[in-house]
Amino acid sequence: MRKYVILCFILSLALGGFYLINKKAEEKAQAKEKIQTMPDFEFLALDSTVFSVADLAGRKTILVYFNSTCEHCQYEASEISKQIDKFSNVNLLFVSEQNLAEIRTFSERYSLDKQENIKFLKAPDNGFYKVFGSNPIPSIFIYNTKKQLVKNYKGETKVELLMMND
Repeated sequence: MRKYVILCFILSLALGGFYLINKKAEEKAQAKEKIQTMPDFEFLALDSTVFSVADLAGRKTILVYFNSTCEHCQYEASEISKQIDKFSNVNLLFVSEQNLAEIRTFSERYSLDKQENIKFLKAPDNGFYKVFGSNPIPSIFIYNTKKQLVKNYKGETKVELLMMND
């Protein structure tokens, strides 16, 4: 009888594990499908106004999910800053879940705060995850003028690659 109970317990654990793995895979597939067209979002701009997809000018959009303490994010911002002229015809959105003061400091450190086409946005806690799914920091999403996903990079990405995807 004891062996039967142990066997049922192990079987229950295995079935539960398979269920969780399947559910996670399904959620990941749904998130991937959801971002094929730029999802609706409402994030807070540095001036505390709400910024949404409707506020984007009709041009290519590069969205960078970042954290100011991340070395890869710092490198990304530094490289973009050095080659800022390449981004003049692009909506460039930097999104973080940090507080506005940390985001503002980051934007100023890399002299990206004065560019009209660059916006720094604060997503609420888990707000980016809810809209774009689970993503490492940094993650970069490139959308064309029709707001269709062209490329999604995870991790530090060379500026040249960001500009290749139209």
